[in-house]
Amino acid sequence: MVIASFVFGGIGFWQLRKGNLLEENIAKNDLKFWDIDTYVLLELPQNNKHYGLYTPDGAYIVGTTMVSTDIISSKLPFLKNKQVIGLEAKDGETLAYFHSEVENYDWAIYDSNYNCVGMFKENMIQGFGMVRGSLMNEKEIRLSEVEVGFDFFETSFRTMDNRILINCKRGYMPLEWSERFGLNVPIIKLGNNISNAEKIFGLGVLFYILETIKVRKSRVFND
Repeated sequence: MVIASFVFGGIGFWQLRKGNLLEENIAKNDLKFWDIDTYVLLELPQNNKHYGLYTPDGAYIVGTTMVSTDIISSKLPFLKNKQVIGLEAKDGETLAYFHSEVENYDWAIYDSNYNCVGMFKENMIQGFGMVRGSLMNEKEIRLSEVEVGFDFFETSFRTMDNRILINCKRGYMPLEWSERFGLNVPIIKLGNNISNAEKIFGLGVLFYILETIKVRKSRVFND
């Protein structure tokens, strides 16, 4: 079981001290998502976008965005008229799709060809101030358990054979990074020796947990 503790308060990732430079870098690099293992995660300000992944030197690589289900409902009919999130590269190519509440799972992750690569299932009993659940592969075999506190410092998701899919932490970072992105932004590191499918699986589950924490914390503060 993975246990984490990390201050996450309201996310607030868009603290860019050099935001204009980062935006200019969106179109000024030819880096590919699959070739990079370390990212800085920022919340994007646009209404139809949620998160963006940047290299430590400020190059935008991919981000999440709303996807029209008219495009994919012919392949996945059960997604018709439902909300789907895409992982979109800067050139517009969709690398993965994420969707909630699919076939009794809270979150499902698909590759660009609409093949399911994994799911996340929350436990029936959730501890106060945390998200608990299971990572499941496309064959519905449980890979590992995850427990992430609302105020977590670092967390990792692992495969059945204990390889790290993804690690997320915040706190200390090199001075140059903090000057570029602001303080306490999440740093993501993809695991070594994992497949492309495992990369989008780990990232997709992380997006779900971060968004779930944000929503549930807002409910606590608003009650």
